[in-house]
Amino acid sequence: MLNKYSNLSAFDLRIKRSVNWRVAHAELCACCALALYLIGARGYPALALLLVPPVGVVLWQLRAAPGYGITLSWRQGVWSVGRDGRYQVVQLLPGSICLAWLVILTLQERPGGLRWYLLLLADSLSRPEMRSLRRRLTLEG
Repeated sequence: MLNKYSNLSAFDLRIKRSVNWRVAHAELCACCALALYLIGARGYPALALLLVPPVGVVLWQLRAAPGYGITLSWRQGVWSVGRDGRYQVVQLLPGSICLAWLVILTLQERPGGLRWYLLLLADSLSRPEMRSLRRRLTLEG
C-alpha cells in the first residue's frame, strides 16, 4: 500500500510580508477615497463624512498582510499553526483554493474549534516553500 506521507518531508513555512498585499491595499484605499469623493460630489456630503470613520477603521484593519508571522507546519499528516513559539494543531478542511498566485487554506482548530482562513499570496512564501505547500495540498485533496 502506498503511504502518502512517505514521499514528502515535513516542513515549517514562515509567512512573510507580502508586497502584493501592500499594493492591493493601496489600490483599495484609493478606490474607497474616490468612492467617498463621488458620494460627496453627487450631493451627499453628509453621508460621505459619515462614512469616513467606518471606512477608515476597515482599511486600517486590513493594512497588515494576512497571516504575517505565522508558521504553518506539516509533519506526518498533522497540520499545525504557530506564532511566538506556540503551536496549535489544526485540521485542513475541504474547500481550500490553490491557484498560481493565491492559496487560501480553510483551517479549523481541533477539536471542533474555530474555523478560519489563511490567505497566502505568491510572495508570502519563497518559491520552493510555495511549491512544497502546493504539492502537499495536491496530495491531501
